[in-house]
Amino acid sequence: MRRVPAVYEECRQEFLGIFGRRLPDAVVSYRTEDADAVLVSMGTTASTVRRAVDAARARGLKVGGVRVSRLRPFPAPELRAALAGKKRIGVLDRDISLGLGGVLWSEAHASVPSYALVQSYMLGLGGGDIRPEHILARFEDLLARDHSGQPEIVEVA
Repeated sequence: MRRVPAVYEECRQEFLGIFGRRLPDAVVSYRTEDADAVLVSMGTTASTVRRAVDAARARGLKVGGVRVSRLRPFPAPELRAALAGKKRIGVLDRDISLGLGGVLWSEAHASVPSYALVQSYMLGLGGGDIRPEHILARFEDLLARDHSGQPEIVEVA
């Protein structure tokens, strides 16, 4: 596991040579520079977060997204750097680890700034379609909060 980051970098170089484009970094930020709230996600949910960030920005909300592209070993230093200075952070999971929240939440929670309000959201469980309006509602919830709460299961249809 200690070699994974170096091996991944080798694979990225090889992929670039073959296909002419790079595989993503372990953590990829999107419009987070001035964001008041940031949602952390993985996989296809991250694509939906990007669309929701653009829609929220068009409405005047200063929000951003962070995509985690590698779970094991968890890229804690990279996530810590991406979230530095952020005061409202939501973590989106499409899975549940009973009693703990989602798997990404379990890992990410240890990497967020201690001063931040951090909320876990689990949505799309069982294959529900996560749409931009679901993500926009999470941004609105996150911006309205005055404290972190228990992990929330969000129904989507």
